[in-house]
Amino acid sequence: MPDGPKIRQPTFLEELCEMGHVFDTMLTGYALRLRTPQRITREQMLKAMFHLRRQVPCLRLAFSGTGSDMWMQEASSESLDLEMVEHDSVDEVMAVMSRYRYVSRTGPLWCVKVLVGYPPNRAPVLPAENLSRP
Repeated sequence: MPDGPKIRQPTFLEELCEMGHVFDTMLTGYALRLRTPQRITREQMLKAMFHLRRQVPCLRLAFSGTGSDMWMQEASSESLDLEMVEHDSVDEVMAVMSRYRYVSRTGPLWCVKVLVGYPPNRAPVLPAENLSRP
């Protein structure tokens, strides 16, 4: 259970997202491509993600309670779910992520998968990775 202060009860949309996560029906993923002169280390990514977590309050939240007594609560522990993945296919990593489960009762409600060794000469976006915009 999160051990920080209770913030508020979750909105209907937040409860819906949690149900989607629990019942394997919802996944939201973002891909960000970084080019650096040297390979990014796990320590550098952890430092950046800890800074992001401290600056963006909603990234510190977890669910507590059940049913009508469910709350959004701040997790006081600074645990991060970060994995450095040797892979070159965003589609395959997203397929694996569709079966991934974070622990929503302790947080964080998000995770980071860093694709190291992504081929620098590869086109930025492949057709299968490109989602149409309205």
